[in-house]
Amino acid sequence: MPFFVLLASSVSDENFGAAEDLSQAPFQEPVPTEYIPDDHPAYDRVQTREETDSTPRRLNRRVFVGVLLFLGALITAYYIAGPSGDGSGNAPDLLELAAERAEEIVLEIQTEDLDEAEDFILGEFGWPIRVPVLAGSRLVGVGVDEITEGVELPVMQYATAEREPVTVFVYDYAFLDAAAGRLSLSPAVYARLAEDDGVDVRRVNDYFVILWRRRAVLFMAATLEDPSEIVEGLRRGR
Repeated sequence: MPFFVLLASSVSDENFGAAEDLSQAPFQEPVPTEYIPDDHPAYDRVQTREETDSTPRRLNRRVFVGVLLFLGALITAYYIAGPSGDGSGNAPDLLELAAERAEEIVLEIQTEDLDEAEDFILGEFGWPIRVPVLAGSRLVGVGVDEITEGVELPVMQYATAEREPVTVFVYDYAFLDAAAGRLSLSPAVYARLAEDDGVDVRRVNDYFVILWRRRAVLFMAATLEDPSEIVEGLRRGR
C-alpha cells in the first residue's frame, strides 16, 4: 500500500511540473501573413481581392446603368412626341383642333360638284385628291382653313339629310411632318390608320371625329351627329 501511494504521488508531481512548464512557456507571436504560402486556401479566397479592382468595377456598373437610363429617356420622348420626332409634347392635338374649328370655317366656293372641289384644292395646295362621297350627306362647299397659327388645310363641308354640317379636313403624311411642333397626331391614331380598313372614330368634346385614309391622303370629319352611317359607308367603299 505505501508503495502505491508513493507511485501516485510521484506521477502527480511530474504532471504538476509539466503543467507549470506549459504555463510558463514564452508567448509566441502568430506567423505574419507574408509567410503564408501562396497556395493556402484561406489566402486564395480573401487576399486575392485587391482593393484597386473594386473601384473600376463599381464605376463600370454605374456607367452602364447611366447609359440604360439615358436610352430609356430617349425612347420615352420619342413615343410621347410621335413619329415626327420633334420632341415637343406641347403641340396641340389635331383632333381637338378639328373639333374646335368645325363651326368656324369659311367656305370660299359653294358647290355640290366634286370635280369643282377637287380643282380648287389642286389649285390652292397642289394636291390631286379625290373628294370623298359620304353616305347620307352631300357636299355643299370647299375652302381653306387656318386650323392653327401658320397652318392651313383644305376643308370641305357636307350636310346631312337633317341639314346638320359635317366638316372634313384634308392632309397627308408629308404635311404632318412639315407641321411637326405646331400640331400632333397620337401614335394610336397613326397605328389605326395604318390598318387595312383604316377607319377610326374618336369622341372629342361634343364631336365625333372620323378619320380615314386613302393611300397617303388622310381625311378627318367632325360632326355632332351619330357617325354610324358615314363610317359604315366608308368601310363598304374600301
